[in-house]
Amino acid sequence: MGELLTPELLALAADASPVYTTADPAEVQARLLNGGHLSFRMARFAAIGARYGMAFRFPLLNRRVVEFALGMPPAWHVHAGWKRRLFRESMEGVLPPEVQWRHTKFRSLPAVPYRFTQERDRVLERVEQVSAHPLVRELFKLDQVLAVLRALPRPEAVLDPAAHPALVPLPFLAQLLDYAFYLESAFPNTR
Repeated sequence: MGELLTPELLALAADASPVYTTADPAEVQARLLNGGHLSFRMARFAAIGARYGMAFRFPLLNRRVVEFALGMPPAWHVHAGWKRRLFRESMEGVLPPEVQWRHTKFRSLPAVPYRFTQERDRVLERVEQVSAHPLVRELFKLDQVLAVLRALPRPEAVLDPAAHPALVPLPFLAQLLDYAFYLESAFPNTR
């Protein structure tokens, strides 16, 4: 999805120190818990869920589960190339093996492509508004973002996302636009 990001933003991302700079999984987990990433995602999921009348829950962030995970030997976090190995093994017979042992996460919002096409004109208008913000223009290739949005098919045509491979990047695009809109509101005096 780099085609939607400016070289400046890609350079900033390349210069950023990665979370996984250590071999100690407990240290990585502590960084994730204290770095703001989880609270941002939880707030974002809560806002998205509220739009659909859903409440997201995070059972793996239960205090007792977190304390247990932070106290585990490092080898239990990643074993034989599998992250969350202990959790995966504990789900034996509970989850189907294709879910239990997959490397990718479930796409929690399968309606994103449909909603994007349904709200296309409103989103286009909003992107055109935010494009006046210099920080947003500096970080995002808004011409390409607008082109992706303008090329979206009609909502009824996306009920089968597999028939439209161009819809695959829409969850990423949704996140990108969230950041662009946030930058505009968080830094209003930079116009």
